[in-house]
Amino acid sequence: MVSRRDMAARLAQEAAAAARGTDGVAFLRPGLGDVVRGAARLAPPTGGVRVRYEADGAHWRIGIQLVAAQDHRAVDVTRAVRAAVESAAHAVLVEAVAGQEGSVPAAEDGCHVSVSVTITGVA
Repeated sequence: MVSRRDMAARLAQEAAAAARGTDGVAFLRPGLGDVVRGAARLAPPTGGVRVRYEADGAHWRIGIQLVAAQDHRAVDVTRAVRAAVESAAHAVLVEAVAGQEGSVPAAEDGCHVSVSVTITGVA
């Protein structure tokens, strides 16, 4: 069984990869802690991604902060990133639940994900 902390880390890595791979994303915006820890990092960078689990609603919330490329419309980048991250997160959760029970989970099995995307700048 995967702990919530491990699942949050995996979701953050997959969300960061999905966001970085989206057309129109210049880079993810790291927080101060990510900048300070940058040199000692062993895992792929997840700066600009925040993941939290809300137990009362069995719901994962993923927040993405990024800088958009200058030649792309912010609304298009936001929509594309949100769709890519939702898809990646859902795939991770389906795989985790299927690994535990041996079946594909329904929506009520803990695969609720909401993604918010904030564009903090244009480069």
